[in-house]
Amino acid sequence: MPFHHKNFEASNDAYDNQAADDFVYSSGETWSITSMEIIGAYWNGHFVQ
Repeated sequence: MPFHHKNFEASNDAYDNQAADDFVYSSGETWSITSMEIIGAYWNGHFVQ
């Protein structure tokens, strides 16, 4: 799964964003993600938080 990351120039630091996973699981487990909730906005061709 790709994660988005954008580091704008200093004058637009408020729009910097990143995503990451932090799931801990044991070897041999299988997971299926059935939904996600993403809080943010799409502005000028970029997703911003």
